[in-house]
Amino acid sequence: MIAKFEVKGMHCASCSAIVEKTMNELEGVKSASVSLLLNTAEVEYDEAVISPKQIAKAVKAAGFPTSVKKK
Repeated sequence: MIAKFEVKGMHCASCSAIVEKTMNELEGVKSASVSLLLNTAEVEYDEAVISPKQIAKAVKAAGFPTSVKKK
């Protein structure tokens, strides 16, 4: 499955790298790609292991308020 997220609070390349690393380290996440310019992220994940809400919660815990984008 693929989910898209709106990520707030990213101001530089280091911020987007932290968000991407946080997402990629989660069990069940296959890949994550973050756009600093658009303040978005796209994540491919295994829905049997993790949900978009859990991914957003982990990124928020890293200091970046995140919400799942509606399709």
